[in-house]
Amino acid sequence: MVNKLLVLMFGSLLLMTGCSDAPDSAEVQKAIERHIVWQPWQVGSVKLDSESLVGDSAVQYRFTAKLSPKEDLYQPLFVLGDVQVVAVGRQRGESKAVLGVADAKKGGHGWEIEIAFENDPFTDEGMPQKDNDVVISSAEFNSALKLASAELSQVNIEVAELTEKLSGSRVRHQEVLVQLSALRDSNRYKVDRLKQQFESQRQAVEERYAAKSRQSQANLNEQRKQQLIALNVKFEDRFTQAEHAFASKRRALDKAMVDNDRNYNILVQDVHKAYKADISGLDPDSISSDEYRAYLDARVKARDKALEQTKEEHQQMREQLRVEKEELVVNHRSNMDLLRQEKRSTLEEARRQQTDQKQSMFGEVQVQMDAALAELDKSYEARRAELLAEEKALNRELKDLAQSLNELETLNASKLNRRDALTKGIEAAGAAGATIS
Repeated sequence: MVNKLLVLMFGSLLLMTGCSDAPDSAEVQKAIERHIVWQPWQVGSVKLDSESLVGDSAVQYRFTAKLSPKEDLYQPLFVLGDVQVVAVGRQRGESKAVLGVADAKKGGHGWEIEIAFENDPFTDEGMPQKDNDVVISSAEFNSALKLASAELSQVNIEVAELTEKLSGSRVRHQEVLVQLSALRDSNRYKVDRLKQQFESQRQAVEERYAAKSRQSQANLNEQRKQQLIALNVKFEDRFTQAEHAFASKRRALDKAMVDNDRNYNILVQDVHKAYKADISGLDPDSISSDEYRAYLDARVKARDKALEQTKEEHQQMREQLRVEKEELVVNHRSNMDLLRQEKRSTLEEARRQQTDQKQSMFGEVQVQMDAALAELDKSYEARRAELLAEEKALNRELKDLAQSLNELETLNASKLNRRDALTKGIEAAGAAGATIS
């Protein structure tokens, strides 16, 4: 005890000597008010129990503060329907002693005080009444109890109706499941048979058009063969005609050359005959020998000149015929080359046209087959959709039932939770002694 008094006396002496401007109880009270500004409490009074110097510019106070609510405080009891039932925890103005420590430190802007309570004054004391709070045993509480009871009755009715709906929906859902399972098995068999049937039909269509393609190809090949034969015959005729014309002209030229030689020989003989006739008709004794020799010389010259002229004409004709024969041969070879080229071009064009015709035929047959197969596929899809229409409708009904069940179960769970909450609230009200009047 003596030591405590010495400490207090020494502390007071320190405050008097080192911190003469330290905060008083009023400033500590203001600090407490700032500390609890967000709480529904107010400070009635503050008593400084002790003060001690902590440092050169720091003081610590131990205090007892009287705090009281600014308004009635309520503690929650239970939930009743949509309201919170509360009871008064501490009345307005009802004070409570609170112990605490205030640490004051002096800084550049003066004293700063920090507050710390040793016992929390706000624990289990309640809060101000909210809009959704009703005080137990009040008129509002009795009204809320009646509403909760009435709502509970209505919720029980709704739960019973929902239970019946759920039961019916579950039964129908199970019926549709069983029906759909059986229908799926049946449809699977029917669709498999339908698919096999249409696969067979597709194969028949493909085989029919394949046969048509083969027949068309055979017809085209025969036409091609006949066309090529006709073209070859046509050109062989032209080759033959050209050869015949060439041979005829060459024979004519050969004959002309033979005739030219024969005529030349005849003309030579005629010249010699004329010469002999001229000299045989002159009597040597009738003229002088000089005249006779002059006459003979003149006849010989005339004969030789005639022979020379005849030979020259013969050679000219022979050369002309030779040139014509060479030109005939050259022209014949050129004409035959042109005819062969024409034949090759004609045959190539015929083959190209036949190839185009063949490709066109294949394309046309392919288009016809594709159209037939597309129509067959369309018919298959229509038949398949017709078979699966009932299954599709049941699937849609099952989906709707599942959605409806989910919605009903969600609503039912909500109603059950509401019923449990109402029941719990009403039971709590009954336990508190409340009755529905």
